[in-house]
Amino acid sequence: VYGDALKYVRSNFSENAIDFIFIDIDKDIYVEMFDIVKKRIRENGVVVYHNAYMARRTIISIIKRASEEGWASTVIPTNEGLLLLRPPIKYVEKMV
Repeated sequence: VYGDALKYVRSNFSENAIDFIFIDIDKDIYVEMFDIVKKRIRENGVVVYHNAYMARRTIISIIKRASEEGWASTVIPTNEGLLLLRPPIKYVEKMV
């Protein structure tokens, strides 16, 4: 997306409409984007933030907030770092 990514995601995706999103935007709006995306990501979806090491404090804040809401997270150690987030799973089917 070229332009206002927050506005684009808000305007073009409804609740549970996103399977995967790669976020590489101004680090000052990473948290705001998380608040927008978490309402739109599907249960088995994946959110990836680029440059996790460059925005360390912001990423830690997102990880803490996500964890409090039951999200799983991990940082992949690339040169810039990638933060992967998965929303909480609402149910687990029994395997027979």
